Amino acid sequence: MTTTTSWPPLTGNTTKPPLLILLGAGATVPEIPGVWALTKALLKWREFLSPTDDGSILPKGSAEDNERIPFFKYLHDQLPHPEAGYNFEQLIGCCEALSHALHDDNGADDLYWDGSASVVSPYSPFMRPSGRINHQTELWKAHEQARYFILDQVSRASDVTEGSTPLARGLQQLADVFTLKVASLNYDDIPMQARVPFQDGYKDLYDRFVPSSFYEEWWRHVLLHLHGSVRFGPDKRGRAVLPKYTSRKEARAHWKSGGAEFGSGPDGFPRYSLPMITGFRKPEATIWEPYGSYQAAFRYFASTIRTWLIVGYGGGDSHVNAVLQSAMLNVVFNIWYDDTPLRIAVVDFSECRESCLLNLDPNDPIGMLIISRLQSKWAAADFEAPESYKFLKWGTKFQPKRFNRLTKRVWLSVDGTGWAMTDGISQLIDVLLGNIPESPTLRNLFGREGDPPK
Repeated sequence: MTTTTSWPPLTGNTTKPPLLILLGAGATVPEIPGVWALTKALLKWREFLSPTDDGSILPKGSAEDNERIPFFKYLHDQLPHPEAGYNFEQLIGCCEALSHALHDDNGADDLYWDGSASVVSPYSPFMRPSGRINHQTELWKAHEQARYFILDQVSRASDVTEGSTPLARGLQQLADVFTLKVASLNYDDIPMQARVPFQDGYKDLYDRFVPSSFYEEWWRHVLLHLHGSVRFGPDKRGRAVLPKYTSRKEARAHWKSGGAEFGSGPDGFPRYSLPMITGFRKPEATIWEPYGSYQAAFRYFASTIRTWLIVGYGGGDSHVNAVLQSAMLNVVFNIWYDDTPLRIAVVDFSECRESCLLNLDPNDPIGMLIISRLQSKWAAADFEAPESYKFLKWGTKFQPKRFNRLTKRVWLSVDGTGWAMTDGISQLIDVLLGNIPESPTLRNLFGREGDPPK
């Protein structure tokens, strides 16, 4: 006996179906700097510099500083295979890891320990630094202030958008058809610039956070800032929840290092309650609010909503992949329990100016995108499911300005939000509503010979 996903009755005059939207860093909003633009800016940031002879990474305010390179550029060049490139998240994570390898030891040689750190590293009994960086407190400051530097870059870029982006306009149109449940991995506030009354859990500003509203008011549009926001500030009052401010400008005024320590993690190190999550330990951020409730709501929505829109997500976050993969496995392997069809539209960006034969191998740029960002990260169960074979073996001609069907459940466009959220919005809505097979005008939408399989 099969059943379908049962959502609570909607209150009010709306019966819009729910739509889960995941916004990744590749959401192609030109005004907002992407990962590599932010990395380039961090590599030039001179708030901290390459270490001096005594191991300090702080500027000395002398002519010697002119001979020193930016600290994160120094880190980048010292890591193995720097030609491969490291992004800002990896560099900040490396800085944080280095701060964990050093500790305060009153009996240690001053050459190695600055004597001002507040924690004891569990690694220290087994190692002593052999490199040039020896001041732990400076490393703590560097990876905290680097976060504010990245946030500031995104915040000031957001000042000039104000709802004019294709993404914001597209969200407005989608909200006319669906009840949106948006999970954003970005720090910008583009979704909040859309004229959509999003509920993000903050009933009032600052720290009156009510996560139960995600589950009680089903008819409301929801926005989950999974990795932080330019409207957030650090929690310096010890209330275990980040404050939210009225504007980006007000939030920026509170971005100062120090005072945001929040307990300690399993390894004994203090955790910082900061307005953004980055580095190697993102899942640990769920020990404070609002990130814990956001992650829980994201998992719940993914497991109960059967229509997804994934925009610009490259599959780089293991905790996000785990949620998507779990929901996908539930649909593919438990069809006897829940036979509600799952439809997933993916919007990415690649140089595709004319139709081409799709080959799922690393030599095909689009095929490589599919393998590296979808199949190998969270959608393997769908690609390998028997019901997807007839799509994968159909001899697909992948076309630009189209949502190309890849599997039983996945459609892909590689024209970015500049097309998908403007000229392509009607096709996108048809895919999400399941109207494609019945629409005569879109019968050959997928670029195959003849009608697409049903």
